Amino acid sequence: MTKEQFLAVMDDFVDGAIGEVALDESLQYVGVDSMRMMMAVEAFRASGSDVTFVELVRNPTLAAWMERIVK
Repeated sequence: MTKEQFLAVMDDFVDGAIGEVALDESLQYVGVDSMRMMMAVEAFRASGSDVTFVELVRNPTLAAWMERIVK
């Protein structure tokens, strides 16, 4: 998944625009609760990532998620 694809997926899950979210800001502060995280995991898996819910919960920031998912 490219960075652009990742950000497009995440734009569906955050409150507001993805461009307004700081890379190190907790995604929980911008509306990404556990249900949205599970939905994001499914979206990432559908695009070929083997990411798990637990991995995302441990560090819920765009920077951490991009490091794990973007190729």
